[in-house]
Amino acid sequence: MKAITRFTFADHQGPGATDPDDRQLLADGQPTALRVPGRVLRRQYETRHGYLLFTELDYWIEEAVFVVLVDKSLQRIVAQRLLNKWYSSYSLDAVEWQDDEHFYLTIEGLAEYRFYFTVRRFAIPLIRPRLGIACRRFHPGSGQWRRDIR
Repeated sequence: MKAITRFTFADHQGPGATDPDDRQLLADGQPTALRVPGRVLRRQYETRHGYLLFTELDYWIEEAVFVVLVDKSLQRIVAQRLLNKWYSSYSLDAVEWQDDEHFYLTIEGLAEYRFYFTVRRFAIPLIRPRLGIACRRFHPGSGQWRRDIR
């Protein structure tokens, strides 16, 4: 895993009311064929299995975080995950890598929750996704992070 600054989003042309929920991805300032979900690109990493992008959908009433895995050839999105809750603000706080394939992220205002991800080389539909996710919650009584099924 390596933090990079290779990607940006193309600016939206037109009034805010017509602003789409996805953006065209630019690589090194040049347009790609991809439209990536989200309006704001927060973080980006290069992994063995592709590029990992963290984006946010920044609405005034509701915010969401997308984790998007793009293949190395920049031809397709191979996996994506959405973190949100209706009528709540989910804004990315931190990304902590544990090794080359495992990381967790935290959401602002939800310090007792961590969302653990696994980046995999391949997927088995409905059984083993390319981006595995598990939510864990801190329990002060035991001092442990336990799986939360919310």
